[in-house]
Amino acid sequence: MQALSAGSSGLIENWHASREVGTPPVTVIHDPIVVKGVTITRPNGSSEGRDALFRSMGANVTTSWAVQGGVDRSVPVGSGILGFARSSSQPPSAEVSASGDVTYIPFALDAVSWATAPGALSGVSLTVAQLNSLYEDCATVTVGATTLNPSQPGGNVDLFAPQSGSGTRSFWQTTVAPAGFGPCVFDRYNTTTGQPVTTGGSINQEHDGTVTSLNATAITPYSIAQWVAQANGTASSDRRHGAVLHQIAGVNATNGTGPFTTNPNFPVTRPVFNIVPTAQLNGLPKNNNTEFAFWDPTPGTTADAPPTCTNTSAITSLGFILLTANPTDPWNCGDAALRAYPNLLP
Repeated sequence: MQALSAGSSGLIENWHASREVGTPPVTVIHDPIVVKGVTITRPNGSSEGRDALFRSMGANVTTSWAVQGGVDRSVPVGSGILGFARSSSQPPSAEVSASGDVTYIPFALDAVSWATAPGALSGVSLTVAQLNSLYEDCATVTVGATTLNPSQPGGNVDLFAPQSGSGTRSFWQTTVAPAGFGPCVFDRYNTTTGQPVTTGGSINQEHDGTVTSLNATAITPYSIAQWVAQANGTASSDRRHGAVLHQIAGVNATNGTGPFTTNPNFPVTRPVFNIVPTAQLNGLPKNNNTEFAFWDPTPGTTADAPPTCTNTSAITSLGFILLTANPTDPWNCGDAALRAYPNLLP
């Protein structure tokens, strides 16, 4: 979104979910940021960004993560300081409704694979079913001459998921552990050794390979788009720390050489969205920044397409796959068909 924001001629302003400081870089989350003169806590992950938008719209949702150091920097309810939120996951099916107060507008396709330290599990390809056995059942999986035992303690691989509230965590769980992650899956690690811990330590941030740089037996999901953008230098920072993407079902995650691109044939993909207030979608002619920035009233054409759809070079440079131009496809870029949370606003 940063590249799309930069190319929007001031139409879109964007904040990262985290920032890195120092050398070697340390990831900082939940620090204060100033939005339209209001100091708030930086949301970290799709769920927190969504809830920050909800509060801005007027919904008094709880954002306990915004209380840092005893200071509550939640977005003021009804302040209108936020116009949209990014999401790498769809709304819960129970909240999908034609009368939803927010609209999930897709703009690209991402893919997600599993990552390890360089050289770890070299040549090993896992199927979704095998990943399910590992992440949901904590069961041993054998691939050729390689056996992966995720048991804690005593196993030979350590399974990680991203932080709570992460869209990637939600998608990975839905994909490989629909009944829930097993007890061998962790989202925290020892800051020195990278070994899994249940409390303290460091949080395993999405799109960040730190844990694999510390722990040669670590496995963590990784957005291929993020990996590609970080490798190509189009992301805000390179947080791979050497993390290597692996195959799923024998399919490579990328084209293999730089400049990298995401393999459009990769079997594990997801649409990524911008969430906007439905009330801002008033129909043609377009009359507000939300409509100009995100909405395509005639998906599959270029007549009224927004910059988040027409700037295809920025989309692909960020590692995303362009959505189909088929007007009947629910995942056309700029399509406003997916609405959710009908009882959000008072």
